[in-house]
Amino acid sequence: MRPARDNRKNGRALLFYIITPVLFAIVVSAVLCFSLSPFLTTVSSALDILARDVSGREGVQINDLTVDPVLPAEETAPQGTGEDDPPAPAETGGEAPVTAEPDPSGAVLPNTPNAPSSYIRFGTFTFPAINDKFGWIRVENTAINCALYMGDSRPLLNLGACVSPYSRIPGDSGTTLIGGHATAYFHTLGNAYIGDRVYITTNYGSYVYEITGSVISDYWDTSVFDLGADEESLVLYTCYPFSTLIAVNKRYYVYCRYLSGPIIRRD
Repeated sequence: MRPARDNRKNGRALLFYIITPVLFAIVVSAVLCFSLSPFLTTVSSALDILARDVSGREGVQINDLTVDPVLPAEETAPQGTGEDDPPAPAETGGEAPVTAEPDPSGAVLPNTPNAPSSYIRFGTFTFPAINDKFGWIRVENTAINCALYMGDSRPLLNLGACVSPYSRIPGDSGTTLIGGHATAYFHTLGNAYIGDRVYITTNYGSYVYEITGSVISDYWDTSVFDLGADEESLVLYTCYPFSTLIAVNKRYYVYCRYLSGPIIRRD
């Protein structure tokens, strides 16, 4: 009986020495994957920058808007390569585009530096929900030319520019706060200067803003923007320094004033 007992002991010992390293490797791999995921995401974004710079084209394609993302009439896109123009959306059916109508009262809408000649009534278009891709943004003199999402979670920031859910959407008579990764879509935000224009096309209208200034501040400093303002404006932001591959506590903010685009009316 002793040899059989010894064989069982040896078998259990062999299993222990095989299973233990495997389990240890699985646990260590899981811990490393969890702890290094932010770094790997950053490296992936950086590689994406290199790929886009080499190819000269953005990797994200807009495919769910119902209006063509084109420049406003007063700012006609130059003829030529068309590399700066957002790609045309695919034909997906969906809703018919909402057309802004002139204000029948002829009244000047309040709280807008440049009073619009058109408006859109709230409820006549699909208000973007969290995770929705509802527009496109382009900033003059930068490589910013990407899709616009509602929400600012890490997965969305890896896809394009993101509107803070705590701010207003363009045209909603308030502050629109849009962020992007400094290692991806907003890595050239520092190339924009006062007077440059920001073009935003949404599924309910097209907007133009003009850059008026910028500031560098700590990420916890919320005094650099006012999300409670009732004046139509735009704030762009990203991490600072640009294209850094480590976590930083500084943010670069760009302020823009409203120039044109339909205002959403809730009355």
